[in-house]
Amino acid sequence: MEALLRGPRAADIALSDADVAVAQAELNRAKAALADTELRAPFAGTVVALDVKVGEPIAPGAVTVRLADLSSWEVHTTDLTELNVGRIREGDAATLSFDAIADLELTGKVTRIRMLGENRQGDIVYTVVVKPDRMDARLRWNMTAKVGIEPSQ
Repeated sequence: MEALLRGPRAADIALSDADVAVAQAELNRAKAALADTELRAPFAGTVVALDVKVGEPIAPGAVTVRLADLSSWEVHTTDLTELNVGRIREGDAATLSFDAIADLELTGKVTRIRMLGENRQGDIVYTVVVKPDRMDARLRWNMTAKVGIEPSQ
């Protein structure tokens, strides 16, 4: 009874504190191991394609998840030749029409012009990025679009 009234000895408290520190270190290691199993994206978005199944082996560098920011869209051209690219500038007005949605025409602006052209079937072509002024719920990624650009010059 006297030992109970005296309370714990300093050595017992130190031993318990050491046990707590060890447990905390083990918890921190477990949290770090768990974090190594998580995929993290550099932006908030929506998973639009998941190309892997549970238990399936994955080759290094393989694309397994496609994440999209659906709050903003861009249209990338693939056929603006070197004969035309010199006449356009960032900020030029553009019109967008879509093969799959015949009644849809959007306006937009040129936001980027790639500095390096690519050889595509003998033509040097430049990627131009157009941001639509508004969105339409019927649009989907990889839809074919026709882009008309009004040069400001």
